[in-house]
Amino acid sequence: MMKNKRGQLFAEPFMWILALLVAALVLAFGFLAISRLQETFAQTTVIDFKNDFERSVNEVYYLDAGSSKILKVDLPDRIRRACFYTGHGNINRQLVSQIEASVIEQSKNKNMFLLPYDAYKFEWSYKIKDIKTSSFICFDNKKELKLVAQGNYVEIARPS
Repeated sequence: MMKNKRGQLFAEPFMWILALLVAALVLAFGFLAISRLQETFAQTTVIDFKNDFERSVNEVYYLDAGSSKILKVDLPDRIRRACFYTGHGNINRQLVSQIEASVIEQSKNKNMFLLPYDAYKFEWSYKIKDIKTSSFICFDNKKELKLVAQGNYVEIARPS
């Protein structure tokens, strides 16, 4: 059996502390990496929805007036609804917060809004070409909306 030298007795606790510190740093880094990955996945899902929506609007735009297409609102779970506002009618304040309503009213160049606006740290309002609504209209996440060709624009309506 070997005898411990004087300095070895004091070195062992420092090795355990160092091992625990390294383990904590690895766990913290892993947590941050996973949360960033989830945020990136949500942003990708939103961009896919926006691109699919624009593609569908473009398809319907070139159809005969009165033609329509049903589209599912498929967004990340933290986003409760997609709203559309093209400046006609009043904003339903029961569906949006006071802050969201004022920002929507001031966003003259945007017409699609993903609410709540603070669900993620990326863009929540977009400009979709060639759409109009008769008033402020919202569609809950995982529900359907209807695109109707009107000749020189596409109207967003509720499916019947």
